[in-house]
Amino acid sequence: RQQGRPPREVVLREPVWINDGDRHVLAFPMDCLTVIGNVDFGRPYAGKQSFCFSLEGPQRSMEALELVGAASGTIAAMLPPLRQPAIEGGTPLSVFLEELAPARTFCFEDWIAPLRDAGLGLGGSLDNTLVLSDHGTSTPMRFPDELARHKTLDLLGDLALVGGRLRGCVVAIRGGHTLHVAAAAQIRRLANDAEQPGD
Repeated sequence: RQQGRPPREVVLREPVWINDGDRHVLAFPMDCLTVIGNVDFGRPYAGKQSFCFSLEGPQRSMEALELVGAASGTIAAMLPPLRQPAIEGGTPLSVFLEELAPARTFCFEDWIAPLRDAGLGLGGSLDNTLVLSDHGTSTPMRFPDELARHKTLDLLGDLALVGGRLRGCVVAIRGGHTLHVAAAAQIRRLANDAEQPGD
């Protein structure tokens, strides 16, 4: 259904960097939204992985990768070689549906009991969750970098909290919902401050 007015645009005008130890979310100004998710659990099947997705299609992903490399040697050094959607051309929606949306949530076998004891993960099943152990995965991985793709999907969803259509390149290195939400809140604060400058 059509909305009655155009969506609010949130333009990132300065870099944002949120970190917690070796976990980081870094956002740079860019004229479209591009998200990059990175994981490294240092375990079998869950080593270094990164994935880049742009709402403007694969060609914009390359620009974002160049931006990240140029903007911060520190950040670039933390990332393994970035993968971007294999589809050449295509629409952002088709890339999203074929390359990002199928990436499942995941956990490690040794996380299951503590999660359940805490009352979490109760909707998890082998149908919707990839379970990893030192011996393999519960079902075949849909992509060799499925974990990074899922983290990229998480990041994209959490960025909805900025309160409008974000324009920027956002990189999450070993991120998670708490860190993503903190970055979204900081981006939102900066955008609100820019719209309503103080006296």
